[in-house]
Amino acid sequence: MTMENEKNKDTLIPEKIDPPTLSAADIDTAEADRIRGIVAVIDEISEEVNLLASKPAECTTGSRVALPAGEAKKGTEKTTTSPPEKVLRFRKSERIVHWAIAIPFLVCWTTALLLVIFYNPHPLRPYRDLFSWIHRISGICLIVLPILAVAKAAKGDYKLHFYNIRQAWKWTWDDIKWLSLMGLAAVSSKIRLPEQGKFNAAEKINFMIVMSTYPLYIMTGLVVWLTDVTFLAWLVHFSMAVIATPILLGHIYMAAINPGSRKALEGMINGFVDRQWAKHHHRHWYREQFENPTKNSPSDVP
Repeated sequence: MTMENEKNKDTLIPEKIDPPTLSAADIDTAEADRIRGIVAVIDEISEEVNLLASKPAECTTGSRVALPAGEAKKGTEKTTTSPPEKVLRFRKSERIVHWAIAIPFLVCWTTALLLVIFYNPHPLRPYRDLFSWIHRISGICLIVLPILAVAKAAKGDYKLHFYNIRQAWKWTWDDIKWLSLMGLAAVSSKIRLPEQGKFNAAEKINFMIVMSTYPLYIMTGLVVWLTDVTFLAWLVHFSMAVIATPILLGHIYMAAINPGSRKALEGMINGFVDRQWAKHHHRHWYREQFENPTKNSPSDVP
């Protein structure tokens, strides 16, 4: 039994095999194959990185956004996607100019309302001087802040602001029709308003009034404050404030309260608005910016 087991054991153990000897040519070939494999892996990784870099970014809220043609080159706003949920309506310089005018003017209007209604009948009521000085300081801000905002905008977006001015003062029959049908459209969804550009007719009126009365507010306010010839200046100043009141209240209502238009406020805060809202309310501008950009659109503005 022992002899047989030993024989079987010998048959199960393989013979020792010496490693193959490789020539120098074989070693060079194997090394070259390994290098080619490494290069192939690096190429694959590079392709993956480029693919990730080319993917569209998302805004902080997770909503995809789109820029007007040519805007993505600036690199100052969010990256484009297709199809996007948001579109860029107002650049940063536009928003700065808007709030540089809106905030001081709103403070001036509010303090003037308090002074006329609450303090003028009873001048000895407390804190009258406080509100009077707030009115004056906000008037100074109304002079200084828009100038600084426009000066800053002039460095890069001056063409865009000239474009906005042209759009505000350029009127068509569609604007007249829009004004005539606006009231009916507010109460009936069957009324279809004409297509509008970057600004609808009501916004154009607001834009034109601000441009026209802004210098008068400044001049008459300074005359009332710094000179003794105050009555005529005060009358003009006060009359413009009375005219501005329904326009201001209407502007606030449309921007912050009215369900159909309050989405526009987001555009003046972060620059972006809902794509479908822009397409519905500013169809002509939307087509110009995102469907058929032209040389006359601000897409070409640096």
